[in-house]
Amino acid sequence: MNKYIFITDILPFIFIWLIWITAYRSKLQWILRCFFLLLFIGLIFLSPLKIFVNQYIGWGIWITFIVSAIRSFLKIKKLPFASKADWWEALFGTLIIGAIIFILNYPPPKQEPASSAQKINLTFPLRSGSYYLTNVGFSPSIGGFPTVHSSLAEKFAIDIMRPRNLKEFFSSFFKADLGQYAIFGDDIHSPCDGFIDKANDDLPDLIPPAKGTGTGNHIYLNCNGTTILLAHLHNKSIRFKEGQGVTTDDVIAQVGNNGNSTEPHLHINAYITRGENNPVETSQIMFDGKIAKRGSIIEYGQ
Repeated sequence: MNKYIFITDILPFIFIWLIWITAYRSKLQWILRCFFLLLFIGLIFLSPLKIFVNQYIGWGIWITFIVSAIRSFLKIKKLPFASKADWWEALFGTLIIGAIIFILNYPPPKQEPASSAQKINLTFPLRSGSYYLTNVGFSPSIGGFPTVHSSLAEKFAIDIMRPRNLKEFFSSFFKADLGQYAIFGDDIHSPCDGFIDKANDDLPDLIPPAKGTGTGNHIYLNCNGTTILLAHLHNKSIRFKEGQGVTTDDVIAQVGNNGNSTEPHLHINAYITRGENNPVETSQIMFDGKIAKRGSIIEYGQ
């Protein structure tokens, strides 16, 4: 089990259990512990780590936190508001949150060794603001839960999402339409000069938590012999037909949500076919000359 799954799927429940069982000395101690736990959970759901959280575990974190907070609040009604020890606890909690932020960002997530892998330099396909690079590379199932990019053919696959502010984060629990996701409908430019090999955009877009299978609506681009897959595209948004040439100036589709997707995002993968005995050789993706790394933020002016 890697450090990200432990932090996202296990550590929150440990902290919630401590909120439940603690015998508090003051109301301020209860406020501090709930605040730091809420901050910790927020760090998970507002960062690229969100993609490691199983859908049902995510709901479980919020439900058990609310239940635990209510139960523990009922125990502190007759306690004094504060004690001297609370200020030391505030300092200690701040240090813990700082340590968690440090652990999440250093050392950077390790990439699959790619010294012998072919690399392809692409133009970043989304140009309407800030974007996260998430799920760079593959990982097998962990703890019985399937992970994204679990096949070797997705060794260097990338999911691209939009950062979300607090308002967008809390509204995500009550989404009634896909337009509330910042990335939904963003124009996708061709990441290279080439031609459309295969394309399909017949599938409807799904509102989370509904989820399909596979690539959903997609385009296969041929870029000088390398195949570029763009997946989970908006229904009926593809602007070019199979066989037509495209350049990096062309808008070829829009971001949607279909196939094996938990929320609107763009999936991109690059590979070369090598025949039946070695059908796929994956290519490591570079955007504008830089290796794509998990957690990177790419910004384009609107």
